[in-house]
Amino acid sequence: MPTLCSGHCTILIPAYNTADYLPSCLKSALQQDYPSFDILVVDDGSKDDTSTVVMDMMKTEPKLSLVRCEERGGVTEATRLGIEHARGPLITILDSDDMIFPSSLSTGCQPFYKDEVGFVWTRFQTSSGRPGWSGPLPEGKSFNVALKTGWWRASHQKFFRKSTYKQSPGFDVSIDRSSDFQLCYLLSLTGCHVQYVPLITYWYRTGRIGSLTREGRGKQKHAVHQILKRFE
Repeated sequence: MPTLCSGHCTILIPAYNTADYLPSCLKSALQQDYPSFDILVVDDGSKDDTSTVVMDMMKTEPKLSLVRCEERGGVTEATRLGIEHARGPLITILDSDDMIFPSSLSTGCQPFYKDEVGFVWTRFQTSSGRPGWSGPLPEGKSFNVALKTGWWRASHQKFFRKSTYKQSPGFDVSIDRSSDFQLCYLLSLTGCHVQYVPLITYWYRTGRIGSLTREGRGKQKHAVHQILKRFE
């Protein structure tokens, strides 16, 4: 059984121009029933009051910290930077306009009590009340093979060991779309054990900032091809 310290989890929140959504996002993160966690916001060069919202809350919330980028580097770079600064050996990613339920960390971190587990994903609920598209690996396929052959049901919510990510080649920040997929593919390259937890831990905002258009979906698909080619 790991110690409290070894189970510490960093909630990583890459943020860009989401000052209106951050208070509810951060409140949901702070209400976790898990005993050991911190929250790291990476402000990716926002032009609004994103950093101000975080700094104001930091005055009374010691679990909260901020990395502020002077210029926008993109979500992949913000995520990479957040992983580098994460205090915890466990990390989960929360989009800055979404929320997590109070039992999110206690649910998602529990599988890591098995030392061989390196990556975990759970179910999510959309703001319309419908369940999201998360699901288990196809029967008989490894995580890496499933990702290579078009399976994608590990989007929200993701938990992983920082040490597992460090064993991977690391982000190619020139590919700024499909950062979720790139992270999962990098982790799959390590051969770590993965686990799907069929419980809802995450609230996903539909009609969100940056929701994909048909053109955007095409660019996402192209980015996935780039990622697979980059790390083949």
